[in-house]
Amino acid sequence: MQRLRGLVVVCLVLIGLALPEVVRPGHAAIVEPYAFGVTNPLAATIVGTPPDQAAPLPDLYLDWNAFRGNVRIFPEREPPPVFWFDGLGMTYGVVRQRGPAPLVFLIAGTGAAFNSGKTQLLARALYLGGFHVVGISSPTFPNFMVTASESGVPGRMRDDARDLYRALQRVWGQIKNDLDATSFSLAGYSLGAMNAAFVSEIDSREKVFDFQHVLMLNPPVSLWNSMAILDGYLDNTLRNDPRLVQEFFTQLLEKFAALYTQTGTLDLTGDFLFRIYEQLQPDETSLEIIIGAAFRLSSNSMAFTSDVLTHSNYVVPADAQLTPLTGFTNVFTVGNFLSFQDYFDQVYMPYYQKREPGLTRDQAIAEARLQAIEPYLRSNPRIGVFTNADDIILAPGELDYLTELFEGRITIFPYGGHMGNYGEKQFVDRLNAFFRGSQGGAS
Repeated sequence: MQRLRGLVVVCLVLIGLALPEVVRPGHAAIVEPYAFGVTNPLAATIVGTPPDQAAPLPDLYLDWNAFRGNVRIFPEREPPPVFWFDGLGMTYGVVRQRGPAPLVFLIAGTGAAFNSGKTQLLARALYLGGFHVVGISSPTFPNFMVTASESGVPGRMRDDARDLYRALQRVWGQIKNDLDATSFSLAGYSLGAMNAAFVSEIDSREKVFDFQHVLMLNPPVSLWNSMAILDGYLDNTLRNDPRLVQEFFTQLLEKFAALYTQTGTLDLTGDFLFRIYEQLQPDETSLEIIIGAAFRLSSNSMAFTSDVLTHSNYVVPADAQLTPLTGFTNVFTVGNFLSFQDYFDQVYMPYYQKREPGLTRDQAIAEARLQAIEPYLRSNPRIGVFTNADDIILAPGELDYLTELFEGRITIFPYGGHMGNYGEKQFVDRLNAFFRGSQGGAS
């Protein structure tokens, strides 16, 4: 399993993966003209913005315009020995303007850290626009689960939102003397977009930050629907067999090695990654496998972390003695190439049904939909949405639902897949315009 994980991670780095979904709008105001150059939504999800269409963004340098910190959300809590490296608390990142500026809290997507590639890309774009940015890891990221989650079992939107809201307050309390924030706003991408919606609903009542603007970037409508789409990319092509996944990535690495031999260079910039894609030209099935495998590794990591924290006896054997020296190779086996549905059925539901004996599976799925807070989302003019018409995490009908729910507050780009266009020039311009106060839909 360790070899498989290594192959997947290497390929994702080489091909520049974000994390992923596919739908067409029935009626919507769409950004036009729009010349984004990757019209295949799966490819856009993986390779991102073509270099010649990318906005020039400033660099981030630690201890100059960026820094990172740690905060103990639960001071009395010590991490399990296998997570000894999380002993300093929840890690977060800050991008800082030199003078007073509005501050945007940015919540990462599924399985992503505060300093993931997409988080940094968005932080650079917002820094260009004159904003302070605080990056917060996803509630599904192990460091957050270990240090900032009350339950250790992410996915229940209201609970995750409460954990995030608590974390934002602790972070602000720690950094408020280091920068001058003139106002607060909130953003999140992918699952982080749904998290942002639920966090803003809490803040609308408690008004600790009184967010001026809330932006949902490529949000799912139903967490369950989106996760099922991503799980299906592996299940539908490789029959959930890790040996076939390993064989696929071995072949992909061989192709990459041949390309490297031809060029003699290894420059993992956007330009190089895009050229790799253009020359290898992976087919639709290959693209689905790459996306599905990346998501599956996130599911595995989440399930393992949750199992350790709650002693669910699902991923980790009951007699396992995990110490600071335990290698994950000793825990993960080929049989543990788990899907999100495995996590939901074997870890999530048993945990919450023990706390709430009457909770049904259908109720749990319904709680993780935007419909759960629809009246709030419909009536709040401060909330906006950016999404793509070909976003692969949306099930049929969900783009139309977003268009109707956020009428006049949604911007839809024709192409980009799932988060593939975040570096594109029009996207960056509209992102900063939104937080300056221009909240209309696409024009």
